[in-house]
Amino acid sequence: MADALDFPENDADDDEGDSTFSVRVLDRDGRPVANCSVALGFTAPLRGVTDDELTGADGIATFLGYRDGEAKVFVSGQDVGTYHFVHCTGVSVTIG
Repeated sequence: MADALDFPENDADDDEGDSTFSVRVLDRDGRPVANCSVALGFTAPLRGVTDDELTGADGIATFLGYRDGEAKVFVSGQDVGTYHFVHCTGVSVTIG
C-alpha cells in the first residue's frame, strides 16, 4: 500500500529540471524501516535505474537530481510497485 507524501521545498538546483523525491519504507505495523536499500527504475526509455539509497532511521530514502516521471520502486531488490514522481513529493510503501 502506498500513500502520497509531501516534502518541503529544498535548495536543490532545479535549473535543468532536476527533482528531489523520496520513498518511505514501513513495516506491516507502520513503523519505519531503517538501513533498507531502495532504488528506482524509471519506465521511460533510456532513463535506467538509480543508485541504491539507504533509508534513515525515519525509513526515508531520498533521491536527488532526477527528472520527474514514472518509476518502479525496488526495496532490497523486490519490486514494490510503480509510481509517478514529481519534485518534492514521495511515496510510502509497506514491506514484510
